[in-house]
Amino acid sequence: MSQLISPTASCLCQGVTIHAKNINPKFTVCHCGSCRKWGGGPLFMLHCGADVTFEGEGLLKNTILRLGQHGLFA
Repeated sequence: MSQLISPTASCLCQGVTIHAKNINPKFTVCHCGSCRKWGGGPLFMLHCGADVTFEGEGLLKNTILRLGQHGLFA
């Protein structure tokens, strides 16, 4: 699998756009009860390093998920 360059994604309402310079093609999956409840199934996560920018950041809400873990939601 080749490395993707400058991939872009957005939330469901498309109010927030995420740009990542490099994405590692390997991914992580979480099957915990919280992830399954919030997303309706397992959460798939990509490793993209720190070179990430957001458009529409004003729509993001920082939420404490559990014991110090934070998540951003649009």
